[in-house]
Amino acid sequence: MRFDEGVHVGYRYYDRAGQEPLFPFGHGLSYTTFALGDLTASYGGGTLTVGVTLTNTGTRAGWQTVQLYAALPSSAGAEVRRLVGFRKVHLVAGRRTTVGIAVPAKALSVWDTSTDRWVLTPGLYTLSAGTSSRDLPVRRTITL
Repeated sequence: MRFDEGVHVGYRYYDRAGQEPLFPFGHGLSYTTFALGDLTASYGGGTLTVGVTLTNTGTRAGWQTVQLYAALPSSAGAEVRRLVGFRKVHLVAGRRTTVGIAVPAKALSVWDTSTDRWVLTPGLYTLSAGTSSRDLPVRRTITL
């Protein structure tokens, strides 16, 4: 059997094909509701540090998993976007917190076959945070 999709499996296939799955990667159900707000990002010491504001807008306590995706510069020749981090958080009703996610440089890198090593491509990186691969309401572009 021949597999030609390379890294484009699961949510990455849907991104490349422009298709909407019935249940996207990371989709979950909850007895409460959440909203995501500001996304901050800084890079230093080989780590991208991201903060995302999460608010429990419902009437009861609940869990939510914040997912962080990155779209690499087009010169990297990478997939449309990739999951680079996530964090599961419990919040009581009406509370807000900043969810911190640390992303190592390797998660943002591509394999260079000419040098046999991971390379962080210089350029613009678009960071998106949300609750599934299709629900990504907050976005920020940074230069690395």
